Amino acid sequence: MPPFSNARIENLSRFSASSTEEALELMLRRSSTMHTLLNAYVIAQQQRNHGIVSRVKSAIQRDNNAKHLAKRFNKKLTLGGETHPLQVDFLGQHYACYFLQVTSSVRGLEGNTERAYGKLFELSALKRIIKKPSKKIGLFEDERPEVFELLMVGDRNDPIQKRAINQVLALADGQKIVARIEPNPMAAAERVASKERRVA
Repeated sequence: MPPFSNARIENLSRFSASSTEEALELMLRRSSTMHTLLNAYVIAQQQRNHGIVSRVKSAIQRDNNAKHLAKRFNKKLTLGGETHPLQVDFLGQHYACYFLQVTSSVRGLEGNTERAYGKLFELSALKRIIKKPSKKIGLFEDERPEVFELLMVGDRNDPIQKRAINQVLALADGQKIVARIEPNPMAAAERVASKERRVA
């Protein structure tokens, strides 16, 4: 009898990679529990977080000095194999970020943390990709950001949102990624434009 009643041996699959590190990362995404989590996260993220990205992009488009940055939202990078494309909320020449609309309900706290974890995971992956970019994934020559952030949009003075924000900050600190809170989409848009210009 196997040690776990529901355990099974996975079917043999073939793939290619340019390094051991790339192979391990690909197998992580294809075969592990993390891959299942990420697949579920992608669907939920597209449904629940599309709004905040669109609102920040709209704010950018209304700014004559920053509207040229609108084309840099929702950039998709092809990782190869059977994995989903890595969709970056904003990928600029010098600055990259993901956005997170902070929940305002107790029932949404768990989902808020799950979405934050997924975004932090993808930010970490993006940082590794930028360090050793491949021509096949769809990066333009000028897309080499040095600053990576998770931009939360929410209200620090709201008790529930403050709790959610603190949870995300703890997650980000553990992964050595900068997480920042902005009060509204306009402020988040100003942050994006400011960082892209300031680093330049």
